[in-house]
Amino acid sequence: MTQSNAPTPTGVASTNLIDQQLTDLVDRHLEGDFKNLVDFGHSGELLKDLRWKLGSEHCTVIHGNENALDQLRSADVSGPVDQWKVVDFYDLPSSDLDPDALIMANVLHEVYSLEGRAGNDTCFPINHELGMDCVRRVLGDAASILKSGGALLIATEVLGFDGGDVEILLKTDEARQAARSLDNIFMSRDLKIEWQGDDRVCLDADAASLFVSAFDVPDRVMVRPFFTIEDWRVALHDMGFDLRLMASAPEGADEHRQSGYEILSGAENIPATHMALVALKR
Repeated sequence: MTQSNAPTPTGVASTNLIDQQLTDLVDRHLEGDFKNLVDFGHSGELLKDLRWKLGSEHCTVIHGNENALDQLRSADVSGPVDQWKVVDFYDLPSSDLDPDALIMANVLHEVYSLEGRAGNDTCFPINHELGMDCVRRVLGDAASILKSGGALLIATEVLGFDGGDVEILLKTDEARQAARSLDNIFMSRDLKIEWQGDDRVCLDADAASLFVSAFDVPDRVMVRPFFTIEDWRVALHDMGFDLRLMASAPEGADEHRQSGYEILSGAENIPATHMALVALKR
């Protein structure tokens, strides 16, 4: 599996709050022996905090791209990592990893966005069904290497809108660009995107969630929300996990969103867009 070695685009939507919520969930719900901690893609300061909270004796960062792993190692100034290892997400069952806890913080959208494209070529649109299958495979492989009582720690964006269509007034060029970016994202998924002049658009629930994400963090390559919270509950429960989660908006998002667009109908407000999740293996 190809993993991106490109830097994540910066935007108004900070993940600090979601990282803090994940740390809080660990505080509340994890007790026991988590000696061996494995982090997918390196979570930076979050990794440092979680290692301390879990009392882990050994920490390994894995990535499928050797160059990206070298960059992460060079940038690691907090020093909580004992081992850096090239491991493809699809090779988890055959790896010699023996984790008590796995961190997947703001990384699974790379699986969806890259593996869901033909040959991982970002010039192509995403095949939604293929991307979802790849995420489920990675999650299933992660479940297979966790023993009973092991923990999977996830921070991610979610599809938050549900129900009917959402009409949005676009106040700025930034908002209009985010809406236009939805037109060519997917190969095999029909989104309702109906323009009503240059500054109004009517979107179905999933398209509205994707618009909010594209406005928060503009990125022509990565699509960050792909599951609803209920999708996460069902998928991980079926893989043998019990869940604890928190959902919210990222810090600093509300003011930025209000300056860029306004919801005219279909929803009273913007639902939670980010989720922190602790899944305990039964």
